[in-house]
Amino acid sequence: ITLVPEDTSYVPRLDGADLTVEIRDHAVTTNVSRVAQMVPVRDWVNARVREAAKESDIVVDGRDMGTAVFPEADLKIFLVADPAERARRRLV
Repeated sequence: ITLVPEDTSYVPRLDGADLTVEIRDHAVTTNVSRVAQMVPVRDWVNARVREAAKESDIVVDGRDMGTAVFPEADLKIFLVADPAERARRRLV
């Protein structure tokens, strides 16, 4: 799995195939928190994100991006949405 820079973002690829749609599949999103608790998986993902940031400036989102992945980031913006808005965004 690699993160390939394309246009204004990075595309997750496996053996050259774009995984953008697959990683947002219901089966993935319902199990992502369980997998993210696995320390080796979390360490691997965090390392890939840090590598992407070395190549160019990036914008990332996630609960521990500012604390665990990029604790020394020059800029951190924390946004909070109410539960109704969060639910609406998940359905889009």
